Amino acid sequence: MSAHVLLGHFPISLILVGAVADLAGFVLASVPLRRFGGWLLILGGVGALAAFMTGSGASRELLARAAGDPVLYERIEAHSMLASLGAWLLAGAAVLRFTWRDRMEGAESVATLVAALLSAVLVLVVGFSGMSVRHG
Repeated sequence: MSAHVLLGHFPISLILVGAVADLAGFVLASVPLRRFGGWLLILGGVGALAAFMTGSGASRELLARAAGDPVLYERIEAHSMLASLGAWLLAGAAVLRFTWRDRMEGAESVATLVAALLSAVLVLVVGFSGMSVRHG
């Protein structure tokens, strides 16, 4: 089993739980809950980069097995492209959140919440594409 498979689950969990905590904190006007969600989102962004960096090894391993399977090959290529874009967008969202981590009111607060929710959607899309590579 590659390091990518092991590392890939952490950013998914961190970003999804972080986005839910951030949304709940926003709705309930709870600064501690938003801060908790924010740190999970920051760690998830860092984890997404780590998962991305280990993806090339997993990709090479799978491409060797996909030589006679065009469907698997296309799934690997699609996941690689989504992950390439997704990892950098998630890292960017994490940098935004880190930069504005103490801004819990105004436009920055709404911008970080929107970034959190979009990050959750993005991590689900990339995660499902990875799942389709592994499980069809």
